[in-house]
Amino acid sequence: MALIDAAVIHAHGHQPSVLQDAAARRRTEIDVLNGGIVRAGRETDVPTPLNQAVAALIDGLERTTQGGRFHPPPAEADAA
Repeated sequence: MALIDAAVIHAHGHQPSVLQDAAARRRTEIDVLNGGIVRAGRETDVPTPLNQAVAALIDGLERTTQGGRFHPPPAEADAA
């Protein structure tokens, strides 16, 4: 437990690279990280629902970001 406590103190304020990229409206490496796990799970018939969800959410965020501003997906933009 002391190791965990020390890590929390040491890493206070740390932002993962995916968060940094998303905040800066840049493409993330989510497809390499979680997408790779999802693909490996499919190949070996191992369910990866949480990794699938994370990859889909970040992918959706990336698809709605253009030019540093968030835009609705095309289907919603057409309906408006």
